[in-house]
Amino acid sequence: MIELDNHTISKFRDGDEAAFTEVYNHFYNSIFSFCKYLLPTIEDARDMTAKIFILLWEKRETLHTYQNVRAFLFLNAKNKCLNFLRDKKAASAIDKQIRDFTASEQRSILFAEI
Repeated sequence: MIELDNHTISKFRDGDEAAFTEVYNHFYNSIFSFCKYLLPTIEDARDMTAKIFILLWEKRETLHTYQNVRAFLFLNAKNKCLNFLRDKKAASAIDKQIRDFTASEQRSILFAEI
């Protein structure tokens, strides 16, 4: 992958939307592919990629070089995808507990009335 020039990174850091578009176009496919590899669905990968680029825009003033931008994107992609998977697993476990509790509770009520 060819690096973006320092001028583009500098303009991006200063809030130039055209420079952000260049950064976005430069990294989008790589970040999306990385998210798609880690997440269960393409929709999840698209959503996560969008969130990561929003975060990039919000934190742009702290990123001074191409390497900073690249590292920021991939590190946040990894962390956010792993957090997503952890949260999804936790939510799934909670849903199962609720279903089990509800079935158990229904049996208790049924037998209590007999």
